[in-house]
Amino acid sequence: MFKTLTCVFSTLIILSVPTTVSACRMYRSEYTRVNSAYGAVIIATITDAQQLDDAFPSWRASAKLNQIVEGRNVPTSYTFVNYDAPEACRYKQPIAKIGEDWVLYLRYHPETAILTVYEAYPLSLARKIDKRFTGQP
Repeated sequence: MFKTLTCVFSTLIILSVPTTVSACRMYRSEYTRVNSAYGAVIIATITDAQQLDDAFPSWRASAKLNQIVEGRNVPTSYTFVNYDAPEACRYKQPIAKIGEDWVLYLRYHPETAILTVYEAYPLSLARKIDKRFTGQP
């Protein structure tokens, strides 16, 4: 009886100890992210990109609407930030280049009901993983 209780107790302790990957349990691949439902999906051209001065290699970019892929009544200019923090479990992108086309995935902000950038990927990557561009069902 004592051995059984010790074994059960040990198992419970092992199962309750957090691991280093526990922060990424909810990680969704970039394929899953881009093929989710969005308020709008657009192609925008980068007009400015700056490295941010913080603890992680993050950057901010500004972009102008180039083409609406999905949705309507979208703003014509955007600013978004790419945080490269390891705990964010994000697909890390190098800093955007001025003149480069990016696909911006927009969702309505819950408090303001304004379309804001939720995900952003270079057009070259989006063409490989987003069903809207690949033509795959």
